[in-house]
Amino acid sequence: NDMNFSAVSFDRLIKKESVSEYSVGDDCFMLGRFMTHDGRQRNLPTARFGNISMLPTEPVEVGKDEFADLFMVETRSQAGYSGSPVFLYREKTAVSIPVRPSINYTTGVRNIEVSASERVDIKLLGVNLGQFPRLATIVQVNGSEEVIQGQHPELPKDARVELGSSMIGVVPAWKLLDLVNREDVRSVRQ
Repeated sequence: NDMNFSAVSFDRLIKKESVSEYSVGDDCFMLGRFMTHDGRQRNLPTARFGNISMLPTEPVEVGKDEFADLFMVETRSQAGYSGSPVFLYREKTAVSIPVRPSINYTTGVRNIEVSASERVDIKLLGVNLGQFPRLATIVQVNGSEEVIQGQHPELPKDARVELGSSMIGVVPAWKLLDLVNREDVRSVRQ
C-alpha cells in the first residue's frame, strides 16, 4: 500500500525576523478537508483562498482572558478547517532562466516553459487556529414586519446566534518551529 505525502521544509516557514516583508492584502491559501465532501475512496483536500488582514503586531483575544500572537486572515471559508496549514504565496515578477545562444533562435520570440515552483514563492504562514465568531441578533419576520428579539413572546430576551465571520486566526510558523524545537518535543522526535 503506497502512501504519498510531502512535508514543508524549515526554510519554507515564515520567520519572525522577516515578518516586515509581508503586509495586509498578501495572498494566502489553506488546505483542508471540506466536511461534506472529502473523498470516499481517496483523500481529496480542498483549497480555500484569502488575504492577510492583520499582522501579528498585537496579541488577539482567543478566549476569556487568553491572548495570542496571530496573523488574522480573511478567507472564503467556513468552520471545519481548524488545524489546516495556511500558506502565503507570491508570483515572482522575474524568473531567471539561463538560455544558451543558438543559431536556431536568431530571430523571433522564444516561449520557455517555467515550472510552477519557479513562478510562485510559497511559504508556510502558519496553522489555522480557528474561525472567529460573529454574533447576530435573532430577528423574526412576520409578513413584511420585522419583530426584534425580546419583543416577541417566543424569542428569549437577547437571543443571539453565532455565525462564521470568515476571519481566521493563524498561529505563526515561527511559533510552530519554537514548539518542535523544545527540548521535550525534540527528544521524542529523535
